Amino acid sequence: MAIIKPFKGVRPQPQFAAQVASRPYDVLNSAEAREEAAGNPYSFLHVCKPEIDLPESTDVYSQEVYDKGKANLHQMI
Repeated sequence: MAIIKPFKGVRPQPQFAAQVASRPYDVLNSAEAREEAAGNPYSFLHVCKPEIDLPESTDVYSQEVYDKGKANLHQMI
């Protein structure tokens, strides 16, 4: 039987919520995400589609992309 344990969620401060909120990662391609997040360093797209912060030629499945997403999340929280 699975053991389910509670955990604390991470939520933005109310004054940043509108800037952090983004559409789901799977309804945008990289170019659309790059355009939506432009000029908004608080957009969660920097975490869930971190390739937008790397050169366009970057393979979206490369370790570099995952590392960038991790770094962006740590910077955000």
